[in-house]
Amino acid sequence: MIRRIILIGAVLSIPVIVYMAVYHGQPPNVTFSEAIEKTQHSSESDPASKVLVDVELLDVARLTDIEAKDNAGRVFRIEYTGTEPDRPLAPNTRARFVGHVHGGEPPIFHATQVLLP
Repeated sequence: MIRRIILIGAVLSIPVIVYMAVYHGQPPNVTFSEAIEKTQHSSESDPASKVLVDVELLDVARLTDIEAKDNAGRVFRIEYTGTEPDRPLAPNTRARFVGHVHGGEPPIFHATQVLLP
């Protein structure tokens, strides 16, 4: 009887766990403007929501100060504080950054992870 209860519980809960991991495991892919909007609609007590931004790198003088252009054509600054990427970042290449927007004038994207194609 207990074995049957455990088996039924596993059969019912495993798909739910997989769905939650897929749905909540990867941050949404947005433009820089959409990332700013997400930040404006959250309260100060909430942690900043992580998002994924696809960019073309324009200027990579330092990892902590990168100039990039998103898919909508908006140019913005990225402050990258993650680990050193496997390959060096170079201008005129594509990359994906995971992070959040810090308000201010102008707003900047604080990235903690970079994904290179």
